[in-house]
Amino acid sequence: MNRYVLCGIIAVLLAIAVCAIVFYFLNPPKIVTVGQGKDYTDLQAAIDAHQGNYIIKISPGRYIFEKALSIVKKRKITIAGEGKVDLVCSELYEDVLHIQDCRQVILKNIRAFHDPFEPGDCGGNVILLVESKNILIYNCTLNGCGMTGVEADIVEHLRVENCEIHSNTLLALKLSNARNIKIANNRIYYNFQNMELIFCRRILITGNVFEHNDDQQIRVEEVTGLKLQKNVPENIPIYEIPEYYEGRDGPIL
Repeated sequence: MNRYVLCGIIAVLLAIAVCAIVFYFLNPPKIVTVGQGKDYTDLQAAIDAHQGNYIIKISPGRYIFEKALSIVKKRKITIAGEGKVDLVCSELYEDVLHIQDCRQVILKNIRAFHDPFEPGDCGGNVILLVESKNILIYNCTLNGCGMTGVEADIVEHLRVENCEIHSNTLLALKLSNARNIKIANNRIYYNFQNMELIFCRRILITGNVFEHNDDQQIRVEEVTGLKLQKNVPENIPIYEIPEYYEGRDGPIL
């Protein structure tokens, strides 16, 4: 490559980086606090009050609600627990968190579950993601009796990292019509089934510990670009879902 062309490319990249930094400092995310004596006492109200480019910091405590926390059509939102934060759904047939049509969402440092805990008698997921991009779930505990710890449908660029996903009635994770997914450094245990991947592309599963799941297999159908590395156990069995399997979802159209 001609050095003048290379210098031109570097100059353009530097200009883009400088513009991004200037834009960030001119448009910093708004910080919103939730808890007793904070900006909001109700987390759903804090979520609904802003469209995008904001950070919700949740004070330590137990937040109980009957309907799923709904995060719909949001852009650049971070929901972060400050200390020990429990998000508890008291209705077993509701999801704990429902995220739909969102871009750039971060969930971190929270524990999310149903209460009362009744394994086998639950119809809601812990986290349900639908038609969303650039989602990070980090350092969270997601446990039953949710049907599934994380269920994602039509999702791109999802990362689930440094989480504990345990005691879910059906599955730890279920991904359908998903692409560019990273499942890394999680502890996944005491779920009925391990993981199910249907019509997915480019999935990296690395550095996880899988233990005491009733079915340790990863169940797959029409999956390309699946890479497993540095997990425990090292050789996780892969089970091809037969064509007649009634629970599968359709491909991306």
